[in-house]
Amino acid sequence: MDLTTSDDIRTFLNIYISSIALGTALELGLFWKLMAEPLNVNELSQLYNIPANRMYALCELLIDLNLLERNNQVYIPSPLAHKTILTTFNPESWAFIAQVAKNRLPVMVDLSSTITNPQSVWNAHELKPPNWLEQIQNDPKYAHRFTKTLYDLHRPFAERLTQELNMIGVKRILDVGGGSGVVSLALLKCHSVLTAVVIDLENVCKSGREIAEQKGLRKRITYQVCDFLKDELPTGFDMAIQCDAGEYSVPFFKKIRKSLNDGGRLVIIANIDNDSDHLTHSNYQRPFYRSMIRFHTSLGGIKFSREMRSIEDIKILLSQAEYSSSSEVIWDNGTVVIQAYK
Repeated sequence: MDLTTSDDIRTFLNIYISSIALGTALELGLFWKLMAEPLNVNELSQLYNIPANRMYALCELLIDLNLLERNNQVYIPSPLAHKTILTTFNPESWAFIAQVAKNRLPVMVDLSSTITNPQSVWNAHELKPPNWLEQIQNDPKYAHRFTKTLYDLHRPFAERLTQELNMIGVKRILDVGGGSGVVSLALLKCHSVLTAVVIDLENVCKSGREIAEQKGLRKRITYQVCDFLKDELPTGFDMAIQCDAGEYSVPFFKKIRKSLNDGGRLVIIANIDNDSDHLTHSNYQRPFYRSMIRFHTSLGGIKFSREMRSIEDIKILLSQAEYSSSSEVIWDNGTVVIQAYK
């Protein structure tokens, strides 16, 4: 992001206002409502029970962000909103994404006074950081929204993966921590001989089964409740997929290796400098978004930090786990696909 003048700096210091306004519009479903029926300020005010002057200010800010347009006093989504919001993810996923972003805000308040805390800055606010794993385990509704949103987010690269993975000789897939099973579902759709087993937490598996049912693939995919770090894994697979699981260690890779048939393959899918993946590469330009998320994660303190590993580190670990060979491909969006053979 280029900041070239003092005015740029001053504007950027207040950019959180635009961010929160956009997130609010997404949570309200404003863009989808206006796509279905253009409305004026008074109609929007009545619809959402928001004071008219406040509704007007919100819509005008969204115009400045090039996400709304005003036509004869009614508001409609802009072409940019159609391209970046309305035709990408569904309203529920965008609302969830906005809420996750909003939940990051409390720890940032008065940060100059709390950033020196050597442990978690959240402690200085007497707050607990959001724990998505705990929420998934304890809240079926949250787990459902989380799983559906990740399905939406991962579907484009899952579909691309179907065009780039060599599936010759593969009939049975183990999807480790596969969530909705988005990668397996994409592969099943393209290859009629495939079946898959997705292992994940109970609430995630329940949501995954619903998605598979909707896609008409429920008979070819099984969702098995399993803590893949603690429990034994099922065996007899031609391919194992590890997508965004963020766990890279010799014992873990050996555990997966036991699940594979002779000549079977482990496919690791991750994103460079995505903080949940803890994977980096010296030749890849880190997007500004990744830097923001990394900084926010650092505020959780030492106990929330995990070692960043390079692609070469992963290949060394795979060799130590007795995989015979490995290779990698890096896509233009930072997605890494590493393949290793038993």
